[in-house]
Order: sequence, then structure tokens, then C-alpha cells
Amino acid sequence: MNRKDAGYAELDVTVTSPLGRHLPIEVKGMPDGDGELIEFVPTVPGKYKIAITYGGVEVPNSPITFNAQEGLSPKVDGSGLYHGIVNEPTNFTIVAKNIYGVPEVRVDGPDSEATPTIEKENEIFHVTYVPLEIGVFDVRVLWNGRDIPGL
Repeated sequence: MNRKDAGYAELDVTVTSPLGRHLPIEVKGMPDGDGELIEFVPTVPGKYKIAITYGGVEVPNSPITFNAQEGLSPKVDGSGLYHGIVNEPTNFTIVAKNIYGVPEVRVDGPDSEATPTIEKENEIFHVTYVPLEIGVFDVRVLWNGRDIPGL
């Protein structure tokens, strides 16, 4: 939402779940300074109603209907999830077709962390890291701050 040229007034956003409950939201400034980003986490599949007013006046196209679906989760695959060789790059991919968000990857070794690099190509994220020691590593992949199920 961009209210840059609208003057100063109170922004009110209400998200109602399919169960009729109001969900908590978070309003964040956009990185470029133009507008706000409204975030919420759907709790059940179904239609959510997002009502927005500015200065007590409903904004155009409000309320907005948002449909949350169950089961959309990125697919993670590759040898870098299971093994690697000390001081050599190992990798895996995260396929996120039609799924909004960004991955976060953590690779914890026995005594150190390996720093992953993530390169995006369309809807595929290529993750590379270099194990610096021998031992068991914990590779953790999060999507929008949440663990990917089944990994």
C-alpha cells in the first residue's frame, strides 16, 4: 500500500479469517520508502477478508478477498542435504513454483557454521555451502521464517 501522496491519516487494516476471527497483522515500511507492507499468517485454509481504511475512509478495492490454500510448500532436494566433502562446495535446490516468499538456510556443523550462498533463478533457489570440518551437519531450511515440513 502506498499512501505517499495521500497526506497524513490513520491507517486501519483488519484481517478476518474464514472462522470469523481477526488475525494479528504487522505493518512494515517498504525498503524503498514507498508504502507499507501488510503481513499476516493464515491459520486455516479458506477465504480471508482484508479491510483497509485510511482516515476512516475505505480505500478503493477494499475489502480484498485472499484465498489461503493448504499444502503449498517449497520442495527441497539435492546431495548437499545428506553429505559433503570438507573444503569443497556442496549444494541443493529449493523449488518454489507459485509460492510467495524467501528461503533462509542455516548449516550448523559440530563446532562451526557453514555460510550458505543462495542464488535465485526464476522460482528455483540454488544453495551452496562449504563444510569446513568433519562431522554431522544440521541443514535447516526455513520459508518465510518457518521450517519446511518433511525436511
